[in-house]
Amino acid sequence: MTGFLHKPTPADAASHGALRADGTVLVDTGVVCIDPQTAAGWLERGSALVREAHRGTAPQIDLYGDMLPAMIERRVLQGIDWRGDAELRAAVVPTCPFLHIGSSRELLDVLTDDVAHTDAWAPLESPGRRVRVLNSRVDAGLECPSGRVLIESSDLARAPVLSGDNILVGVPPELEAAVSLPAGWGVVCLPITDRSGGEAWTAVCFGIDDDFKTAMHAGGTFGNRAIGDVLEEAGLEAGQVWPGAMAGRVAGDQTLWTARLWTPAAARDMLAPDRVDAPGARAPGGWAAADRLSLHEVMVSVDHARLLALRDRVLGGA
Repeated sequence: MTGFLHKPTPADAASHGALRADGTVLVDTGVVCIDPQTAAGWLERGSALVREAHRGTAPQIDLYGDMLPAMIERRVLQGIDWRGDAELRAAVVPTCPFLHIGSSRELLDVLTDDVAHTDAWAPLESPGRRVRVLNSRVDAGLECPSGRVLIESSDLARAPVLSGDNILVGVPPELEAAVSLPAGWGVVCLPITDRSGGEAWTAVCFGIDDDFKTAMHAGGTFGNRAIGDVLEEAGLEAGQVWPGAMAGRVAGDQTLWTARLWTPAAARDMLAPDRVDAPGARAPGGWAAADRLSLHEVMVSVDHARLLALRDRVLGGA
C-alpha cells in the first residue's frame, strides 16, 4: 500500500495516481483489521491520549482521515509514530455491491428492507408495516399502525406507541412510561455517570434526518425541523442551549452535538413529558437552570459496564 486518500475529488484522485486503467478507483469498505501487537503498541504510544479521551479532552483524530494516511506516509500525528513496525496491506475484492449506512434513515432503510427471508419479522409484520427487532425483548405487544420500526437492545415492559419510521435503542425495563414517538423520531437510552458521580440515564430523542453536525445557521435540524424553529416554539434562546463561552463562539459551533438539551434522570423518568428534548415539548419552568448535557458530554459520560449489563440481561431473557 503506497497511499490513502480520504474522500478525494476526481481531480485529487487523478493527481495522486489513484485512477486505474479503466478510470475507476479502489474504495475502502471501512473494514480495518488490527492485530493484537499493533493495538498494544497504539495503547502504549498513545497512553497520554487515552487518558485524555477518558476525561473527554482528547483532540479529535479520525481513523480514515488522519491515522491511516499518517501510517502509510510515516508521518507523526499528535507527536506519535502510529505505524511503528506494523506492516500495512490491502486486500482487493474484484467486485461487490457497496452498502453505505451514514444516517439514521439509511439504517432504517437497510434493516427494514427485504423482510421476506427474515424469520424475526414473522410475528410483527403486517400490510403497510415493517418492524425489525434485534437483540430485544418485546413482551407487551406493539402499537404501530403503519411505517417502519427498528428496535435494538431494548427490553420493552410496556407496549410502545409508534407512528412509523421510528428507531428505539437501549430502552430498559425500568422505564415506567411507554415509549410514544411521532413519525420520523427515534430515541436512544443511555446509562451515564452524572456530574456528582452517581448513576443516571438520559434519553436522546432525535429525528431520523438529524445529523448532529450541521450548524443551526446552515440548516441543522432537530426532530427533522429547523433547529431555530424548534427553539422558538420551546421558548428558548440560543444562549440558553449553547451557554457561556459556546454562545459567544462562531455560529458553526451551534449544532446538536454541542447543544445542551439532554438531562440526566432516573431510568423510570427519562421520558417524562416535561422534558424539552422530547418531541414537540416546550421548555418547562426551571429548565434553563437545570443540569443539562450536550451529546458530546453524554457520550463521554456513558457507563459502559451498565450498558453491557443491560444487553446481557436482554439477551439472557430473550
